[in-house]
Amino acid sequence: MKALTFVVLIIVGAYWGVPNIAGASTVICSDRAAHKYNYGQKQVLNLLIPADERDSFGNSLNSYGSEKGLAVTTVSTGFPNTNGAYRDYILQSDNGAGDVTIKIRVRDNDTVALVAISTFSLSCRATKDWRPYWDDFLMFIKARNFQLLQNP
Repeated sequence: MKALTFVVLIIVGAYWGVPNIAGASTVICSDRAAHKYNYGQKQVLNLLIPADERDSFGNSLNSYGSEKGLAVTTVSTGFPNTNGAYRDYILQSDNGAGDVTIKIRVRDNDTVALVAISTFSLSCRATKDWRPYWDDFLMFIKARNFQLLQNP
């Protein structure tokens, strides 16, 4: 029997020279649960971030997450300002303990972000409906006058 695996990252930010601490936990749900509850990616879109908004984009996502009760985690990879480096903004329902995740990936030196929404249950049960989270996020995008590009 195959199983759907989901890795949960726990990242603790640090200040004043104390190194960051990261941990991971693995949750495995059976194929039966994954199929029954339809875990996985639901929608994807490309978003054009105006050049003058690029520096404040992360702050906008943090503010949005706080207003909506979403946990916001930022994960950076690669060396900043190099080809291939990117930053993921991960918004999770129920302050990070929830079933709905919106991930926004922005490559350094680029103004296009890839946005995806997905579901998964840490308890291998039914998830919350993802559609209200997506609709609300789309309203946030439109209110900021970000341009939606053709889906990837």
